[in-house]
Amino acid sequence: MRGNSVLVLVTVVVLAAASQAVGADRIFWAQQTSGADRISHSEPNGANPTLVTDWPTVSNVAAIAVDSSASKVYWISATTGDDAVLCADLNGLNATTLVSWPAVSNPVGIAVDPVGGWIFWAESASGADRIKRANLDGTNVVTIVSWPDVVEPVAITFDKASNRVYFAEGGFGLERIVRVDPSGAGSTTIVSWPEISDPVAISVDSATGRVFWIEASFGDDALRSVSILGGAVDTPVSWPVISDPTSVVVDGDAGVVYWTESSLADARIVRATTAGMSVTTLLAAPIIIDPVSIALEIVDRCANSLDCDDLDACTNDACDLSTGLCSNTPIVCPPGFTCIDGTCTSSCLVDADCDDGVLCTVDTCNQGTCRNVADDSLCATGLFCNAQMCDPLAGCVPTVPCLPQPGNPCIDPSLCDETTDTCGGCFAPTVVAAGPRYLSITPADQSGESVALWVTGDCGDASTACVDKYVQSNCLGGLRDGLSCATDADCPKACATPPNAGQPCFSSSDCNGGACDGVCDSGSLGDTPVFLTPAQWGAVSVRGNAIRPETSYAVYTVCNFGGVTIRSAATSARTRRWADTNGDGIVNVTDVTTTVDGVKNLFSPFITFEGTNVWPCDPGFRVDVIDITATVDAVKGIPLACAPVCP
Repeated sequence: MRGNSVLVLVTVVVLAAASQAVGADRIFWAQQTSGADRISHSEPNGANPTLVTDWPTVSNVAAIAVDSSASKVYWISATTGDDAVLCADLNGLNATTLVSWPAVSNPVGIAVDPVGGWIFWAESASGADRIKRANLDGTNVVTIVSWPDVVEPVAITFDKASNRVYFAEGGFGLERIVRVDPSGAGSTTIVSWPEISDPVAISVDSATGRVFWIEASFGDDALRSVSILGGAVDTPVSWPVISDPTSVVVDGDAGVVYWTESSLADARIVRATTAGMSVTTLLAAPIIIDPVSIALEIVDRCANSLDCDDLDACTNDACDLSTGLCSNTPIVCPPGFTCIDGTCTSSCLVDADCDDGVLCTVDTCNQGTCRNVADDSLCATGLFCNAQMCDPLAGCVPTVPCLPQPGNPCIDPSLCDETTDTCGGCFAPTVVAAGPRYLSITPADQSGESVALWVTGDCGDASTACVDKYVQSNCLGGLRDGLSCATDADCPKACATPPNAGQPCFSSSDCNGGACDGVCDSGSLGDTPVFLTPAQWGAVSVRGNAIRPETSYAVYTVCNFGGVTIRSAATSARTRRWADTNGDGIVNVTDVTTTVDGVKNLFSPFITFEGTNVWPCDPGFRVDVIDITATVDAVKGIPLACAPVCP
């Protein structure tokens, strides 16, 4: 028996559920040569051999293991008095010693369980043989099997399918392979002498439920296997096809087995089918010298997002079909909220639990969820020219904080009249949030004079500070497409499709069944002021890409007195939360139900078109299934997927 034989480490796993493995991505191997120890990798066919890390980072390396889910390679250093368990990134960077002597002593093999979060290794010291376990960061080292339940261990591996640790013992006439659970309990002998002799390395084929091992016995070297339940032993490869073997690893998904040989002149890495066919030398001396251990990087591939389900409702699971890799991105909730069962919520028992520290918000606990609603009345100064409003984050602030004189709501402070609460006689409009993507603006009566409506962003919010637009009222389609209008009567209809495109019409029957278009569309935003009387404007629902959820806007009336343009004081309003379709301040499954009712045109004072029309980035003219999808995404914590308004 070869007393200096070393072991192998098993294949690794990823954390994605039900994904589809397609075989190894890379082979990793270690070589132990005085002053030239190293860990390298290549493609599964031996192409592109690449150094990962070498001496002195790697010294007296005895075995390696790969965790592809964390992109880590682990190895043991067997140096008397300086034994260690180490790891590094798969590119060799960030090498770290996880466990040092005497916590690790006389190590002979290493295995990793990424799902359980453990490293396992074997220690072989007469009368002090052990199987040990630690956390992946090297903490919490414990002995799970000790002598005499383990005698002269030579190799160890971990099988993800059965969630069991397997180790081989090499005592003369006492050789065997044993299986235990991760705690060390449930010890079961799989195969024993004389069916196994001089083992030096083991690996488990999870796909077929067989244990493979290498026997290094001069002139009788062999690759053998047996069911994990025991039974008859197979010998897929024997001497001289295999000679001086040192380690083995099985890629069950590809149906192949790799092993290393360490003959002085004929060191090599070999691949064959698990049945022992198609034996191929992948790498040989001088590229590889004194190999002692081999492991595989196996990244499981996904076919769809269901393959990537991590059973965590608070992550968005996706499959990148171009790479076959999963991503599980945590749902990002607003400040003060936590994702619970896929919904951003703020847990509470009483109103006091919801205190946000802002004096002008009304803080309440509603069925375990906090609401913090801004109340401008709590900022009332009793003045017009020094009015304040409630910012839900900053507290009471000047109504229009962008002005040269903070606190004065007039563009021209000299025109502010505290007695009449006016700015030069141009009255401020009434503005409320009509939904996450809408503002409802109603201009005040100006004795029949026409006014324009000017919308600006909050200068304290970089994402919308650049907004500087006028509310539009233009014909959409028809003979006056794009021209200003007050009612549909100002937009005579025309056929929109051939063969009568552009011809006047009253209905689709005048267009041979094609579209007959022409309506007055009020509420979009543009660069040119449109002047209508307040009666013609009515309550206009303002929309557009510039109107974003949970954003404050200042709206002005623009008056034209005898050719002199005067702007009113500003009225501020803050839009609802993204996909808060019913206006209760909470985004949950109730909002999805509300949007469904919107799709069904079941509108009411509580279910409105503006509240349920949340998508696309420039909201359209109907509520449909895409709005339901957007609301569901918002409930999951997915943010509004629209490009920034401001650079």
